[in-house]
Amino acid sequence: MTAIREQVAGVTCGGDPIAMDLVFDPAAPLAVRFGFVDDDGPYEWTVSRDLVFDAACGKTVGSGDVRMWPVTSRSTGMVLSSNHGEELLTVPTRALLDFVRGTFELVPRSREQARVDAALDALLAEVAS
Repeated sequence: MTAIREQVAGVTCGGDPIAMDLVFDPAAPLAVRFGFVDDDGPYEWTVSRDLVFDAACGKTVGSGDVRMWPVTSRSTGMVLSSNHGEELLTVPTRALLDFVRGTFELVPRSREQARVDAALDALLAEVAS
């Protein structure tokens, strides 16, 4: 299975447009990756797929490096923190929801652990050979 990649147009707290990459790898089905490039370089966060789904459904979620909340019915706010600072931005809620629903079609919520177990079995077999 191939990864799902989407680019979402967001807006920073300063009103500047920002292109955020959303990536889902079926080999790591419990997580999605957020990435973007700004003046200081590329950044990437690995985030729980369920956390993104909950945020897209209008819940305030997260703590620490990733926090997300509804701003309006059409936009989701997020703070992404790292050693280099924080990025506060908003993204369209529908884009997040559509992305996560696409990941559920590829790996249903009830099947994540089976995918993880299969990947670990393959890795152990490779190491043992």
